Amino acid sequence: MFSRDPEAVKLEAGFSTIYALFTPFFFLNIGFGFDPRALGSAAGVGVVLYVAAVVGKFFGAGFPLVFREGWKRVRQSWASAWRLGLRSHC
Repeated sequence: MFSRDPEAVKLEAGFSTIYALFTPFFFLNIGFGFDPRALGSAAGVGVVLYVAAVVGKFFGAGFPLVFREGWKRVRQSWASAWRLGLRSHC
């Protein structure tokens, strides 16, 4: 698929049917091997990572925008984006 060699592209295309056949079985196997009790111990770590991602996104993208545009303009943009998001989901 990523090769420039025409022979490799033909060979790869021949396997697409096999991939389509066996891919669902792969994911079913992974799903059946999953232990839901493991989520309890990982929930705290997941929450910490989520909070770190949100804070990192704000400081990485939002904070520089405040310096460039000014707090009032950024607040207006966020408010209009919030209203637009609410309208599209109702």
